[in-house]
Amino acid sequence: MVMLVMIVSIGHYLEGVHDQRWDDQVAPDGTSWAPLTETSRKLKPRNEDKILVLDELLQGSLAFNADADSLEFGTVLEYGAKPNQTKPNRNTTSTRR
Repeated sequence: MVMLVMIVSIGHYLEGVHDQRWDDQVAPDGTSWAPLTETSRKLKPRNEDKILVLDELLQGSLAFNADADSLEFGTVLEYGAKPNQTKPNRNTTSTRR
């Protein structure tokens, strides 16, 4: 039971950290996300000033599942993996569903 409480606490921490990074629009290492191009800004019907945000679906879909010996964190949205696939040397997690 103690282990489950710890794992759930880690899950909540990850949710908070990711929300803050998303709001600040920074990478895990603290560097700012690359700015949107002028073309991208013009094509977006809303949230023109925000990167990776149109309807806030992706950020709002981040969640975790925990049990006594594991933690899964991510999104059920298929396109959620895309930002990590653009940099081939970036570590990624399992793609199992």
